[in-house]
Amino acid sequence: MITVKFPKRNRLLQKVFNTIQVHENHDDSLLTHKEDVLDVILANLGFTSNEEIEIEVSPKYNQDGRESKEQNGQFITIKYFKGGEPGIHYVFFSYEFPQETRNGYIIAKLPISYRTFYNDNHKNKSFNIFLLCVTPNEGMDKNDETVYQDSVTSFSQVSHAVNDYQTFAYKICRTLNINIINYNQLDWSLNRANEVDAQTPFRSVKKMKDFRNKMVRLNNKSSYIIENAEDTILYGKTFGNNGFEIILMAAAAKAITKGKVYLWQIKDTNRLKTEDRDAKPITTENLELLRKIGIECFDELRDYTPNEEALKDGDARSQAEFMKNLMTKYGSDEKKCYLCNCNIQKMIIASHIHRVCDINKENIPFEQKRAKAISGDNGLWLCANHDKLFEYGLIYFDENGLMQVSNMNDLTDEQKIYVSSITMANNSDHHSVVIEENLLTEKMKEYLSIHRHRTHPELN
Repeated sequence: MITVKFPKRNRLLQKVFNTIQVHENHDDSLLTHKEDVLDVILANLGFTSNEEIEIEVSPKYNQDGRESKEQNGQFITIKYFKGGEPGIHYVFFSYEFPQETRNGYIIAKLPISYRTFYNDNHKNKSFNIFLLCVTPNEGMDKNDETVYQDSVTSFSQVSHAVNDYQTFAYKICRTLNINIINYNQLDWSLNRANEVDAQTPFRSVKKMKDFRNKMVRLNNKSSYIIENAEDTILYGKTFGNNGFEIILMAAAAKAITKGKVYLWQIKDTNRLKTEDRDAKPITTENLELLRKIGIECFDELRDYTPNEEALKDGDARSQAEFMKNLMTKYGSDEKKCYLCNCNIQKMIIASHIHRVCDINKENIPFEQKRAKAISGDNGLWLCANHDKLFEYGLIYFDENGLMQVSNMNDLTDEQKIYVSSITMANNSDHHSVVIEENLLTEKMKEYLSIHRHRTHPELN
C-alpha cells in the first residue's frame, strides 16, 4: 500500500488534478490526469502497476483548528513501506508553461516545498521534481480552472525547451540532491551554455558563481557571490523571484563548501520607473531554514553593493569582500561598533584604516592594492559617529593599539569629554579602548601607523 497525498488548495495542482472536488466529494475517481502524470511519476520512482494506491487530499489547518485558505506547497507526497521501514518521496511540480516565466518556472515555488522536506523526520526520504509541461488547446484560457481539465490535450515534452537559466536552476537542484524525474524529456534547442549537462551538480562554489555570472546582463544589479578558500558570502536581492533564488543558491553553496556561508539581504535598486518595489526581507520561515542548514544570515536589508570582482584595474575597492573579511576577523554573530558596541545595523560602517583612495595612488601592482583594500586587518566596524571621528583623526590608535583623543586644537575640552562619553572602555587599566592582543596583528599595526601619520604628522 502506498499513500499519495495531495494538497487541497494549491492552484496548480487543483488545475491539473481537480483536488478540491476530490476532497469535497471524498471520491478519488474524480482525480484527473492520473494516467498522464501520476502513473508516470510512480513508475519513475520504482513502483509497479500492481501497487495498491490510496489517494488522500488534505487541507491545511490553522493553529485554531480551522481550515486555512492559504495555498499549500506545490508538491505531493508518496508514503510507502520498504523492507519494513517507512519512507516518503516528495514530488514538486514545475510551472506548467515553462516558456512564459524565466526564473519562476521552478525557483519561485521550490523553497516552501524544500523547507517542508528538510523538516521531515523520515529517515528514508527523497525530493524529486516533475517537469510539468502542458500542451493546451488553441484558445484555451490558461487561468480558467473550470475549463482547464477538459482543455489540456497532453502532458508532453514539446515545449520543454531548456534555456540557460533553466539549466542553472536544474543544476542547483541537483546540487541539493533533488532528482528530476522526467529529465530525459528536455529539449536542448534553446540551451546556449555549451550544452551543459543539467543533471550534473555544481562541484564548487566557484563553478556555480561562474555559471551564473555568464547570465547576468551588464546593466542588471543582480545577486552575486564572493568566495575564497575559507568562506562564501552571498549578496542576495530579495524582490520577487530573486528572493527565492538566493535561498536555493545559499543552500547549494553550503552543500558544496566546508567553510562558512554568509547571506546579506540587499534591496532591489534596479527599479523600473513603472514599478513600485517595496524592499522586503526574506521571510522568517525561509531564514529559519537557512540557519538550520548552517548559513549565517543577517536580518537587515542593505543597499546594493556593486560586485567589484569584475574590475581588473583602477579602483582597488571591493566592499563586499572587505566586509566578509571583517566578519571573519571580528566575528559574524552581529556587526557592532568596536568603540561603543552600538549594534544598530544601519549605523555600522565597514571603516578602512588605510584609505582606499590612498592605496590606489601607491606605485604597486593592482593585485597588491586589492589585497590591502580588502584585508580584514585594514578595517574596523564603526558606528557613523566613530567612523567620522576616526576618518578625520579626531581619534586614532597608538603603537600599542590604545585609542587616543586628539590633543590638537580640533576639539574643545567639552568635545573631548563628549568623545570619551560615547566610547566604551574595554580595558580597565587604560580606562579607554585598546585593540585586543589577538586582533592587533603586525599588519594591523602597519595600517594604524599609516593612519596615525596621515592624520597626525606631528607624531612622525
